[in-house]
Amino acid sequence: MVHFELDRLVSSRELRGSKALADLLRYCVEQTLANNPQQLKEYWIGVNVFRRGDDFDPAADPIVRVQARRLRHKLEAHYRSSASHAITIALRKGAYLTEFHVNNVEHQANGSPNAVNNALSPIGSVAVLPIADLTSDNENRSFCEGLMDELIHALAESGELMVVARTSLLQYRNTLIDIRDIGHQLGVDAIIEGSVVREASRRRVSIRLIDARTGYALLSWQADAESGEAITAQESLAHTFASNMKRLVAARRSKFDG
Repeated sequence: MVHFELDRLVSSRELRGSKALADLLRYCVEQTLANNPQQLKEYWIGVNVFRRGDDFDPAADPIVRVQARRLRHKLEAHYRSSASHAITIALRKGAYLTEFHVNNVEHQANGSPNAVNNALSPIGSVAVLPIADLTSDNENRSFCEGLMDELIHALAESGELMVVARTSLLQYRNTLIDIRDIGHQLGVDAIIEGSVVREASRRRVSIRLIDARTGYALLSWQADAESGEAITAQESLAHTFASNMKRLVAARRSKFDG
């Protein structure tokens, strides 16, 4: 749900004309979700978002502070003029962490119960959406398809979770359908979405676990993989994420039962 709102903001009237502000917002959201506060320091934003060199000095070059101030004003203006949303995104004042505000908006898909009432329900079923190829080349596309298969296998092999078959999921490639509606259509508690971007010999893999009943991100994980040995990398990435997810599912189930 956070990423759906992020994509909506980037294409909004306030931000679609400014690639710099859109890039800043996307970077801050991704680093907040990945729990990488160090990457949200002013220096790293200047280097990673605004392409300043390694000698970037935030005290001498105020670009990050100036652009962050502009972004806050743009977000405030957008939400003042737009209809209510289930979630809103804000850039914290005096810092670069993003804040996600849950609004009291009911979302019912074909009679499904209010998502807020299901916020603490255990997860027993999951669907892995097609992994997005952000590089758009044949090799990376093949890697994304293989990673999707490995994720399905890693999650299903223990028998602890019901995992939707791959053939039922291909219809959701490149879709903008609300995650909660997809969850209702598939009858699952959670959705896994991800993306892969390739730069030279390295791939950056991002995978997220979304509660399909609320649209909230429960787990966000990133890792780098070398372009060679694709099968080994796919298997390792999938099993690492599956292990992290299963620990979260077990903790959530224990809390619910308790």
